Amino acid sequence: MFGSLVLVFSTQHEGGALVLRHHGKEWMFDSAQAVKKASSTIGFIAFFSDVEHEVSRVTAGYRFTLTYNLYYDDLSPTTSDSLGASSNAATLASFKAAFSDLLLNREFLPSGGLVGIALEHAYPVDESNNLKHIPSILKGSDAMVWRACDDLDLEPEIFVVYGEPGEHNWRFLMDRVDGWDTSYVGGGFIELLTEWEGAILIEELERVHGVGWDDTKDVTPVSWVVAPEATRTRVKTHYTAYGNEASVGCTYGEGCMIVDVPALEVREARAEMASSTD
Repeated sequence: MFGSLVLVFSTQHEGGALVLRHHGKEWMFDSAQAVKKASSTIGFIAFFSDVEHEVSRVTAGYRFTLTYNLYYDDLSPTTSDSLGASSNAATLASFKAAFSDLLLNREFLPSGGLVGIALEHAYPVDESNNLKHIPSILKGSDAMVWRACDDLDLEPEIFVVYGEPGEHNWRFLMDRVDGWDTSYVGGGFIELLTEWEGAILIEELERVHGVGWDDTKDVTPVSWVVAPEATRTRVKTHYTAYGNEASVGCTYGEGCMIVDVPALEVREARAEMASSTD
């Protein structure tokens, strides 16, 4: 389920407004006013499943509603064509133009690198705990950004970024959210994750030494267009921790889209080829 559709029938009532909240913003749908104009009027509103919603108290009359759970009928990988109907054309064009200009800026990642965009919406994780299905169920602005990257011949991927400044000495990317088959021994935790679990170390705030730590471990920085924020798309992951005795540890991560941007000469060549075919 990716969202809900609520129909409000034309029974006269007062109150019962639907309040929606998402990332600190609030909207109100006053169903009483929506159906007040005519007896044949039906009010309706649709919203994504990660939007907090609350029905205020009905102070008079009766409020009758019918709610539909909304599901995708096709979970094939997201494509430019499949997103056409759901993306706002003007917003898409504006974002794509701005991103294209950024890619052609000679001062922006001349040797290439990773670009990160935090996800706006939350998504369910399937039984495998990997993130491969997420592109097929992207919503709203997340779907628009994915389409823009696809149109610009970029290949975005979905990751979870773990580690919060002030709480950890590192940040890293993972392509799944299941528990890790590794142990925590001082600073060796991130070392084992990168060696055994495929983690990508993207930031090291302070060098922490531990058993088996490799001082030459490379950090692959990410240039954030939209930086991850705590609680936006937070996931909790457990792992086995070993100290004097075994215990269960946990860490938190945020969903994000990562784009591996090629070097400037490659981007310029692509842009020149695209302009010659227009």
